Parts: sequence; C-alpha cells; structure tokens
Amino acid sequence: MGKVLQVRVAVTTYDEAEVKMTWPRAYGVGFPDERLTPPSRVRGVMELVDGLADQARFGDISNEVRRVLDERLPDLQNAKSRVEECLAEWKPAEANTWTDTLEDRLDDLERDLPRP
Repeated sequence: MGKVLQVRVAVTTYDEAEVKMTWPRAYGVGFPDERLTPPSRVRGVMELVDGLADQARFGDISNEVRRVLDERLPDLQNAKSRVEECLAEWKPAEANTWTDTLEDRLDDLERDLPRP
C-alpha cells in the first residue's frame, strides 16, 4: 500500500439489469418498490441478498414468501459472507468460487418463490 493509494479486491455487479432479469421474483422481494428508492441505490447481487434479509426481518411479505426466505436465506447470507471474507483475505480465486455458489443459491430461491 502506498501513502495515498489503497489496493482493494472487490466484487461488483457489472449489469444491475441482469440481476432483475435473472432473478425477477427474488428481485421483487428484495427491492419491493423501486419507485420509492433513490436511483442511486445499487441493486446488484450482493445488495439483493441484503434486501432479501431486510424483507425477511421487516417486510410486509406473505407467509409463503417468508417460509421460503427462512429456508433459503441462511445459505445465501453464508455465501455472501464467504465472498466478502475471501476478498478481505486477498483470495480472489476462492471468492470467485463462492460467487458461483451465491448465484446457485439465488437460482434455488428463485425457483422456490411463489409467482406473483
């Protein structure tokens, strides 16, 4: 590290629109009303997991959605945490493996969520 420069290893979502296309039901639960959130709010994969956790705790969601979140959210949060931990430890290859796991868990959630 330099005196002024900082080197960081990070994960970002390249195309937020792809998140909405890939997991539309999960997106609708995690980001329930786009009209009420500022356009500057990031709506990427990592933020989707946080939004889902927020909705599980505080959201006005159906019992069926809550049941699915209760079942699937721990694995999602674990995968997200592992990505962050690997990046903090400068292990990008391992973090990449966990991003695949995170996306797989989102696929599982999407499959299990009820259709609107």
